[in-house]
Amino acid sequence: MSKPVGRRSVLAGLTMAGATPLFAGSLPANPDVVIVGAGAAGLSAGRALARAGVSFVIVEAANRVGGRAWTDTRSLGQPFDHGCSWISAANHNPFVQIGRENGFSLIDHTSPDGDLLDLDGDRADAADRAALNRAWGAVDRAVSRAGRAGRDVPASTVVPDMDWAATVRSWSGAMDYGMDYDRISTADYWESADGQPSFLVREGLGSIVATLAADLPVALGTAVTGIDWSGSGVTVETSDGTIRARACILTVSTGVLNAGHIRFTPALPVSQQQAAADIPMGLLMKVPLLFDGARLGLGENNWVTYRIPEDQPGRACYSVAWPCG
Repeated sequence: MSKPVGRRSVLAGLTMAGATPLFAGSLPANPDVVIVGAGAAGLSAGRALARAGVSFVIVEAANRVGGRAWTDTRSLGQPFDHGCSWISAANHNPFVQIGRENGFSLIDHTSPDGDLLDLDGDRADAADRAALNRAWGAVDRAVSRAGRAGRDVPASTVVPDMDWAATVRSWSGAMDYGMDYDRISTADYWESADGQPSFLVREGLGSIVATLAADLPVALGTAVTGIDWSGSGVTVETSDGTIRARACILTVSTGVLNAGHIRFTPALPVSQQQAAADIPMGLLMKVPLLFDGARLGLGENNWVTYRIPEDQPGRACYSVAWPCG
């Protein structure tokens, strides 16, 4: 390194994650590998390199580890995940085992009960529930049929016009994908892996992800501004100095790549730039509501669904009532 990445930032970040540095004294002066990003991918890459005996350092622009997995334990008096909230595809997801090995409480949320409200806020009746179930099946069949046939068209062009269809589109589109149906490909919908079973984490999914940082050399508050890969090895310019290494593993999101915050020398191949541009990030805004003890007749861990006007698909919010109690 031309200027060593600050050890104070490393130690601060590891303390937040309840971890200690793997390399005693200071970070490796010239690591074999620089990992950019301390989210789940970057931390997992670091653990794999550590097992292989390869020297490395992880640099992270934020002042915490976890990336889009972030559990806030202070604001509400209980854990709240600002980012990802549950473990999907739990039969194959390694965070199930990681969570259990570290004593986390996993709550099955595969088929949660639901509280269904009509447009006026009253409880929906049995006929409404039946109509919602019919709409859910019809929408899923229509989009799946198009994808199975190899059609790569907006899902909004194939959904049936029927009662409760807008509600289904809001849940399976805006919530599941972070995109409305006019931005979702029928082919992508069909090819997507099954996300069930799924689990909530009482202590927060972000807290599980943070355990991956244990004993890893992580430099927080260290933004990468440029990567020069023109010669043998790489030179990584950061807000806290320059790092030279044999290789770089880049785990930042497509949003960061598309924003151009990192300068590449030479520029990334056009095919890679186009690939990043073709995979935009969805957006979910999460709002926690703290109540004074009133439960409003809603069940614990229940989804709260309400009927959405058919001309307003996607213009809705999606609630989990009293998550993890």
